[in-house]
Amino acid sequence: MKLQFLLLLFHVIVMSSEVVDVPDEVDIYDWVEDYFDELDKDSEIQHRRLGPDAEDTIPPNTSDKSANLFFASITKLISKNSAEDIDNLGTYSSDSTKILLCEEQKSVNFAGFRIYIRLLHHFFKDIQILKSGFRPHDYETSFEINYTAVSYENKAFNLKWKGDSEFDITKKVFYYTKFSLLGDCAGIPETLPEHPTQPIESYISRLKKTFSTEILATNPRPRPVDYDRFADDFLFKKVRVQLCEKNGEILSAAEFSKYLSDRYQTAVSFTDHAVSQNDFSNYQTVVIISVQADFPNGVIMRDNYTFRVEEKRNKGDELGWVDWWTAYVIVACPINLTPTVDPQALKDEFVGQVCGSLSPMINDEPSVESRTPFLSHMMKEEHQGFWAIICGTGNGPKNYNYFSEQFLPSWPSSYASSELKKSEVLDNTNFSFKCILKLKKVDTTISKMDFQMRAYYELNQWLVKEVRVGCEY
Repeated sequence: MKLQFLLLLFHVIVMSSEVVDVPDEVDIYDWVEDYFDELDKDSEIQHRRLGPDAEDTIPPNTSDKSANLFFASITKLISKNSAEDIDNLGTYSSDSTKILLCEEQKSVNFAGFRIYIRLLHHFFKDIQILKSGFRPHDYETSFEINYTAVSYENKAFNLKWKGDSEFDITKKVFYYTKFSLLGDCAGIPETLPEHPTQPIESYISRLKKTFSTEILATNPRPRPVDYDRFADDFLFKKVRVQLCEKNGEILSAAEFSKYLSDRYQTAVSFTDHAVSQNDFSNYQTVVIISVQADFPNGVIMRDNYTFRVEEKRNKGDELGWVDWWTAYVIVACPINLTPTVDPQALKDEFVGQVCGSLSPMINDEPSVESRTPFLSHMMKEEHQGFWAIICGTGNGPKNYNYFSEQFLPSWPSSYASSELKKSEVLDNTNFSFKCILKLKKVDTTISKMDFQMRAYYELNQWLVKEVRVGCEY
């Protein structure tokens, strides 16, 4: 209900104004697309999902090529400011082409259009096409493209380009007679500002919230694309990320995104967040975010990240959009908070757990579930070198896959019941122990079998690396 209420609220906001703050809880592209669906109900335009990279559009000798050339050019102009794309539109425009901009439909010539497009390119950090379509005709066509664009100030602009073109019988191509940008451009500056237009407090607030609650999170767990989006939204294009764990190696934004994804893919929980900030210099503010990360097997780490925020141009040149960016990140070496446990004190408990999990594999009937407790105490990774010698199988030691997938599933089938007769530690120095089972066969005869094992302590637990399964006696 809360989400539905927010969606309704934002829809009302959008209907009343074309410029809105991007909500934290809702994907802006979902509700903006709904918005354009409403606008299109009375439109005669034939909507089609036309790709912005439409091929074979030059020369635009058909109505669909003319529309696709405009779609491809206008979207790439805003995202890349390509001279080729502006030239393509210029080639198929004329002095009489009407170019109208924004809500007041201000008329500009092609030179003014070129300047305004460059401004949009620097102002918007992201653009997503929602709908594009055209009205096909042999000698004239109308077309439109609806999209949402997000500024570096994190505001969403819902914009629409509409245009017309006519077929020139002499030159055998379509020429644009009109194209106009519809929507409220009040939030778009007329010139590139010399300093950030958003307060630094706004950037830092978003940085703290996004990193603490969306990146350092397990519910939901971030996807790789979420780490990439964080890097795009907050890290300067040429950010330097110093990583303690790799002897101070410097990472790029993309490498830092992958580092975060790899580091926290198995994290169980994040707790005890701490955030602080201070002035590092007369032009830099430092934000420190610290968190306790809990991993499987009881491993607990304290991670600390330092973000240095300063005024930068996102393009790295004199034409870039000026805003606040994290130009430097320091990843401190993690502090290990995992409780230390005396391995000796765990031996008796471990022997009881391992030996006690053998009989249920028979008594509870053979199944994955009945084998899981026993196998949870084994070294499973290939590099750990688990091996087992099993009476009657010959050919030397078997690996973990053979032991867990062939021997254990078939072994209990010969027995009706089992009980642990005895368990004992054989060697405390090189920790080894033995489990003796009393087995009752299907024909009611009684026998015994020994499981002798050697275990090694890894991280904070004992794990079995060697198993010797004896013959019945």
